[in-house]
Amino acid sequence: MKKHILLIVSMLTLFIFNTALIAKPRVMILMDEKNVGGYSINTAETSIANFLINNEYPVIDTDLVKTNLKRDQALQAMTGNTKAAAALGLEFGAEIVIVGRAISKGSATFLGKTSMRTYQGTVSVKIIRTDTASLIGTAGGSGSKPHVDDTAGGGEAIKIATEKMLSQLQNILNTRLNSSSNSSRTIKLVVGGVEQIWQLAAIRRILKEKVEGTSSVTQRSFISGVGTFEIKTTKESQSFAEQIVMVNKEPFRIKVIGITANKLDAKLVMIDE
Repeated sequence: MKKHILLIVSMLTLFIFNTALIAKPRVMILMDEKNVGGYSINTAETSIANFLINNEYPVIDTDLVKTNLKRDQALQAMTGNTKAAAALGLEFGAEIVIVGRAISKGSATFLGKTSMRTYQGTVSVKIIRTDTASLIGTAGGSGSKPHVDDTAGGGEAIKIATEKMLSQLQNILNTRLNSSSNSSRTIKLVVGGVEQIWQLAAIRRILKEKVEGTSSVTQRSFISGVGTFEIKTTKESQSFAEQIVMVNKEPFRIKVIGITANKLDAKLVMIDE
């Protein structure tokens, strides 16, 4: 009896843990930053990462990304190519990519009779969903800082600009997450191991009739044994996946092998296998 109780507790703990991980999307940050004189820095990137981590978003290690990233890929993503940014995000396991630029410049004149001058920083970012390569929103900010040193002054100006931008970023992410959880959302379901046409029809029927919250099911493609479906549902992907795997009284089961915020990867398994 105790073993059964421990097993149930362990399964419940694992379920809660997995649900918490999926609750917020995994984020990758890719910023092109130039301080006064063209020196590369990472002030905005660090501020964005700290903000996301403090708000319990899983953030991909930026050092890992930079180490494995090709320069031409990075430039394409940071110059506004949403498909390139989404492709990079998927490569590193991100569900959302934040790409943008940060730059600082110093004024030509000094303040009064001092050795100080004003430094102006600007930051702009795009927030992109990787599974659909769609633009979620844009945010930006600017700030100024008087200082006697170019590097320090320019960095401070970018930091101030980033802090102003973060409030916009928070609103975009909150609105996106809330709208996804409180209304209909689109989930992409990719099912491998499909051998016959009748199985595709059966999958569509299961999704429509036996999965609560489903409003529509559209089959997008069927290539080399892989069927792709687009589902409108009020359920989050984790909850949707749990309902799929519980369906019985069918000649096959749908085995879920991967879950992200907006996509499920699955495999068709015949009952006698």
